[in-house]
Parts: sequence; structure tokens; C-alpha cells
Amino acid sequence: MIHSLTKAFNPQPGWYCSDFHAHTTCSDGFYSPPDLRLTAVNEKLDFLTVTDHNNLRAMDFLDAGLPSMVLPGVEVTLTEGHFNVFGMEGNAAETREIFQPWLDMMKLTRNPSSLKHDDLENLIQRLIQADLVLSINHPLLAPWEWRDALTDVSCFHCIELINDPTFFDNYKSNPLTRRMWSAWLNAGLRVTGIGGSDFHTPEPSNDRSRAARLGQPSTYVYAHELSGQAILEGLRAGRAYTTMGPSIEFWAECDGAKFQMGDEIPSPSDRVRCYARASGATATGRACIVANGNLVQEIRLEAGRAEIEFVLNPEKYQSGWIRFDVIGDDDQSLALSNPIYFGARQLQNEYNFGKFLDIAVYPKY
Repeated sequence: MIHSLTKAFNPQPGWYCSDFHAHTTCSDGFYSPPDLRLTAVNEKLDFLTVTDHNNLRAMDFLDAGLPSMVLPGVEVTLTEGHFNVFGMEGNAAETREIFQPWLDMMKLTRNPSSLKHDDLENLIQRLIQADLVLSINHPLLAPWEWRDALTDVSCFHCIELINDPTFFDNYKSNPLTRRMWSAWLNAGLRVTGIGGSDFHTPEPSNDRSRAARLGQPSTYVYAHELSGQAILEGLRAGRAYTTMGPSIEFWAECDGAKFQMGDEIPSPSDRVRCYARASGATATGRACIVANGNLVQEIRLEAGRAEIEFVLNPEKYQSGWIRFDVIGDDDQSLALSNPIYFGARQLQNEYNFGKFLDIAVYPKY
């Protein structure tokens, strides 16, 4: 079924939220596509994103005339790693052709296939040429971590920073992924940080206190309207933040102009004044201003709230990035803004994934 990405479900600009990683019975999920859509409505998500494994059939069960938006996606599931793809028009013949002959879009793949590096690179380039948005999933979570060390990570538009916090091993891998993202940013990459619950079932497998929930985490994207195309534009531009509950605001002012997440301050001639606010946190922790992977200011959350004003001296920070993190006392990410960039972008010659596998060289933040 064709789902138009240009249809506006709300004509107003604003922050719109979704969970960018969820599965249905069309792959290995618990809920049927219609039931997952109702769950998204009940969780007060502004739109549903479906990312079944190597499969787009869920869109055949979600009518294009529904009153709430559905963003079609697919989780390309390979032995070498998993990544989500957004921007197709549903389960159309043109979409299926893009993925062939690598993926059988009509067949449930419980044992993902493996691609040689050249074939994987060809697939990624084919998706990019189709103007689709690619997001690398749980890149450090064994045994589903990214394994192709030669992959050019600059091909990915997004990275999943918070993946299924109810999964025990993510207690270590989610904070590590945050730090790896900082290393990517320090290398000149501008990859948008998002989150995904990787929702399969509401029933816990071994600990009833750790039941997964659609929308935990959720990602807010600032868009000029609520449409698929506008959401994808917001993701590409880095106008987004991911959260486990807290609402955050983060902006900067310099030379009489205001800059939001994803914006670049080309060559600041004056000091950059940064403003950050968090509210609604239920866990204890701290609010942090992080620049180029270094902590530059932090305060404790008080009654779930925090507010920071910080002046960035351009003489000290000639180029790079600055962002707002809300971190729990257990080092888990409660909310993460995308950066505001400043100064000349320092690009490197290569961005092979293997270059970022040594966690010893990750920034602390």
C-alpha cells in the first residue's frame, strides 16, 4: 500500500514524537500492525514508526487514510549489523525493488543473511541514492552489534543512542554508544542521535519488572508540519532529541541570532550563550553541558528539573559542537539533545567503523 510522505496530519510547526524502532507480527513482534498503531495512540505518540525485520508487509494492514500518521520503515537485519531505513512509500513494488536482490521483503527472516563488505556497501549506496534515511541500530550491543569494520559510518544519517532500556546488556552498551557518538562528532561527523525501544512484546521474558513499553525511549523531532517528509527533513537536519521521559530545551544565542539543535554557528565573533532546560525527570541525576566530548558545566536535577546558562568562549573552542545531556546517577541517558555546531567543520579522510571500536579512546561524555 502506498503511504504518501507529503500528507500533512498537522499543519503546525512543532515538536512531534515517535518511537523509531518497533516490530509487529509481520516479523517477530507481539502486536498486529493495527494493534501496534492503537498502542502508539494510547501512548500519546504523534505518529507510529514500523521497522519490521527485512519486511514491509505491515504497511498492507495500515490504511493510508488513517487519522494518525504512520511512517514506513524497515530494519535491515544482517549478521553484519542492523540498521533502520525510513523514507519509502510503503510496501510498493518500487520499494521492494530497491532492496532486491539482497533482501526478501515478503519473508520473515529469523536467521539474517550475511553480506560481504562490497555487497553491503552497494546496498547502502543504493538506499542513499534512493534518498532514504539510514539509522544504525544498537551498534555496540552483542550479539547484534555492528560487525563490518570497513563500513563508512558517514553513510548513516542517524544513530540509535538509547535502545530498549529493559534489556539487561543495554545497561552497558547504551552509555558506551553515547560516548562513541561523541567520538563521531569529534571526528567531524554530523549524525543525528535518536532512540528506539526495539519494541517486540509488552511481556517480560525473565523479569516482570522490566516489561518493555512502546515510546520508551521516544524521540522528538522539530518539523514545519506533521508529515513524513517534514519528519525526515528534521532528522536529516539534527532537529531532534531523544528521551526516557524528561522534556528538554536547548538553544544558543550569538551575534544577535538564535540557534537550535542541528544548527551551525559559522564563525562566532562573540561569545556563544547557551541555554538548557529539563523538566519531568523521575530519576535522580544531573543536567550536563557537553562540548567536544568534555563536561563544561553540570547541575543536579532538583524535583526533576534543571536550568543552565553557559557562555562558550570562541577563543577556547574554535570549532566543534555542544549539546545538552540529562544523565542518571547510574550513567544511563535520561535525555540527549542533538548538538549545536560552531566554527569550521574539521573533516577527516576516512570514517570506517573499525576506527571507532577502541572504547579506550572514547570521550568520557
